[in-house]
Amino acid sequence: MIIPALDVTTPGTGSGTVDPHDPAAGSRSPDTHHPLDLVDLFADDFVRDPYPWLDTLRAQAPVHHDPRTGLWLVSRHRDIRQVLLDPAAFHPDNAQHAATRLPMAVLRVLAKAGFQLPPALANNGTDSHPGLRRVVSGFFNARRVTAAVPVIERIAEDLLDDARARIDADGEYDLFTSFAQILPCRVLMQLLGIDGIDPATLIRWSDASLELFCGADPPLSGNLNWQNLSASSTSG
Repeated sequence: MIIPALDVTTPGTGSGTVDPHDPAAGSRSPDTHHPLDLVDLFADDFVRDPYPWLDTLRAQAPVHHDPRTGLWLVSRHRDIRQVLLDPAAFHPDNAQHAATRLPMAVLRVLAKAGFQLPPALANNGTDSHPGLRRVVSGFFNARRVTAAVPVIERIAEDLLDDARARIDADGEYDLFTSFAQILPCRVLMQLLGIDGIDPATLIRWSDASLELFCGADPPLSGNLNWQNLSASSTSG
């Protein structure tokens, strides 16, 4: 993403306009340790509970350069709005680039599967973006979303009935894997007319995609199932 100057306050510098391209912006003495030096976007503590880190980012470095990934982390609401509402200045082209370099073995798997990623809404800064957006907006407009509320409520009630049954039988229930993950997946399947596929399969493919495009280090030893990814890429 190309980042023009944002009006930010950097630690120890007071208010002012900071150019993120300037490596000296917000620089500190080598002997000075800062809490954000420890931020790791792929660490277990960040993934499980990012909110303390986000609070620190907003308070101390609302526009923060992450040296591990090379990404700029924008955490303040008004700056996020500026980025999202100015696509001419803030290009989305790298939105689906892996934050960590993919090993050659992974690239071979993708090439063998014929994997290709044409520009979609998230990473499309070309003239085709408005047309794609109109297609998506036409399907997920306010009227259709409102009409889907009964479907969402019915699926949520079914899942809660299952939760009650499991709690009564076992005394425990995993709210994330059995409700929070399943609900949006089943709703989208219903809206898109997808039948005959286990939601767990789509969730597994979604997780694999996120690991591929966000980065996982090392990707071949984590949760990413490359056999399933290859099957999904060749089938559609």
